[in-house]
Amino acid sequence: MTFIAAVDIVGDLLSNTGVKIVLYDDGADPVAGRAIADVIVASGTDCVVGHFASAAAAAAAPVYEAAGIPMLLPAATMSALTRYRCTYRICDNDDDYARWLARTMAERGLVPVRYASDGSAHGDSVIGALRAVDAMPGCSGKPAIVFAGRYAETIEFAKALAGACAGAMALVLTDDADAPSLEDDLALAGLSIEITPVYLAALRPRPRGSRAEQILRAYRQRHGADPGTYFWETVAAIEMAVAMPLDTGQSIETALGPLKPDVDGECRPHSFCLLRVGGEVDDE
Repeated sequence: MTFIAAVDIVGDLLSNTGVKIVLYDDGADPVAGRAIADVIVASGTDCVVGHFASAAAAAAAPVYEAAGIPMLLPAATMSALTRYRCTYRICDNDDDYARWLARTMAERGLVPVRYASDGSAHGDSVIGALRAVDAMPGCSGKPAIVFAGRYAETIEFAKALAGACAGAMALVLTDDADAPSLEDDLALAGLSIEITPVYLAALRPRPRGSRAEQILRAYRQRHGADPGTYFWETVAAIEMAVAMPLDTGQSIETALGPLKPDVDGECRPHSFCLLRVGGEVDDE
């Protein structure tokens, strides 16, 4: 629904430009993602915004590479994706995220003693990147378990963990756990954030400028709330798709400010934010 909201609002702003937006749904499934990529190529599409899930994007990327069609990733963070020619990432990647998170945990006195993933492509990518980051030898502080996974699996992990830590460890959750209901759902799972400190390593884009204000007003009027991470990343990706080509060396003005892919196809907005669930926020 976040993606649809972004398409609706930006689509209205582009209504007189001749740009046509066509929607496809791969259900975050790699098999469907590959099949839809074939359909998109056959349709003569000029540029693709998506795929959202890393697994689906990885399956589709070779298809677009062979056809020479640019793919702009608003939310797929698996670092290896930009090895494909014509693939550009608007959001941050897992390697940059892991380096930031490792450094920030050390600064906050959190010492990872266990990493766990739900087995998803994104979860495995994040944990793999974290394990590859050099540990800080001799670092002391609060032992922490780091879990990377989809929201439902995160809550199940917390439920299994409830009572086992007894305050001896902290729990660090990655960006897929970022939802307004997280604190309530952790409580329902039996995990007390007063006994077991829970931290959320979130991605929070920072919209700015008059265009972002216009888009924010439109979203509030339609939905009665403020948009989240994927909304702003999708808006910026659509804006960049409209401004193609991206290899001119010039920054493109978006609702997230000026963005320009580097030589690796990465925009690297550094939208990092560590927060204590039920507590304070620590911005990058």
